[in-house]
Amino acid sequence: MTPDLQPHWRSSDPEATSTPERTPAAVHAARSWVAFTRWLGSKKGRWLTIGSLVAILAVIGAVVLSNLTHVPSLAGESLASGEGELASARLDVGNIDWVPGLDKDFQIVKAQDPAADTTVWAKSSVELEMEAAPATIPDFLAGDVANAKELADELGIAIRVDFPFSDAQTWKVLAQDTAAGSPGFAGDIVKLTVEVPEVNVPDLAGLTSADAASALEDIGLKGKALPTDHEPDWTVAGQSVAAGTSVPFGTTVDFTLQAPLVTVPNVIGKSASSADSELKALGFVPASATPTARPNWTITSQEPAAGSPVTEGTTVTYTLTGPTITFEVTGNGSTAMVTWAPPGSFSISQDTNASVPWSMTFPDNGYDRYERGNFNAQMMDGDSITCTMYRNGEAILTNTSSGPYAVVTCG
Repeated sequence: MTPDLQPHWRSSDPEATSTPERTPAAVHAARSWVAFTRWLGSKKGRWLTIGSLVAILAVIGAVVLSNLTHVPSLAGESLASGEGELASARLDVGNIDWVPGLDKDFQIVKAQDPAADTTVWAKSSVELEMEAAPATIPDFLAGDVANAKELADELGIAIRVDFPFSDAQTWKVLAQDTAAGSPGFAGDIVKLTVEVPEVNVPDLAGLTSADAASALEDIGLKGKALPTDHEPDWTVAGQSVAAGTSVPFGTTVDFTLQAPLVTVPNVIGKSASSADSELKALGFVPASATPTARPNWTITSQEPAAGSPVTEGTTVTYTLTGPTITFEVTGNGSTAMVTWAPPGSFSISQDTNASVPWSMTFPDNGYDRYERGNFNAQMMDGDSITCTMYRNGEAILTNTSSGPYAVVTCG
């Protein structure tokens, strides 16, 4: 048998067979709703409804208020102190605008966002702008530079001296450019005048540029090498402040460098070509003071002298002298009349009042005996007179004549 699945309907109208029949549950619900609406319409129902709504709103308000907080004032606070106050207010630290170059421990809050006393949600972030903390300038005159730095570090200020701190730690402070007790801020710089000790300048002679600079730096002095384009093996030949002089710490000492010294050779007695070869081989620059000399002439003097220590590249100047012919007159009188013609010349000269002994030297340019010149002499106040001719200091001719106004000839 197939069950009847069609709904059953009830109706007051027997002919209205299309209206469904109500179930007991639906009827109960409808009756409950009708009863509730009637109760709400009553005075008691209305008050209870209002009370319920107020209670609900109170709960919501309490929840909202429990998540709101007031931003505390952080002006003048350090970051550590500000973080503590924000944490107590259930707030976080947001972005921080620090003062560049200043230790964060010496910065305080200048401004904040949101502003103090603003109501915000808990766990909100507060952004901070920092500034240098105030500081009172201490008295640095009571001690040395190390003590001054310790006082300054405690306040976040800086001191400045004109010397490396490592050198000046024990130096006494004489003055400060900002008076003690003056209001200031962390990061301020106070310049100190210190008592600078004196040191003795070392002897730099013979040192290389690097060694000279090191010797000066070791005792607190500065060095300046001249010329600046020197070679590493050049050595000190002079210094602007003499060795042993007492000068203030930090003084600059100029020192002059020269190329390595070499000894000038002896070229006296040598020909120009031989001397030039020897001098050039040793790094000297040869220069003749007698450029018209003949090839057979020899060097009779030089500058600098042989054995002198000089720098490489020094010019050595020499003088060349050829063979010589010397005319000499002697006798037992004091005055003679001398007439002569130099070697290789027909030019005649005369001295009518020549003092005896008399001599004159001429270059011997390689002339033969007939061109070596000649001379004669007459004694004016004696009775014996002699003439002698020398070549390079060696007598090659001599004649003697006697009697009043005696005359003698050589040539």
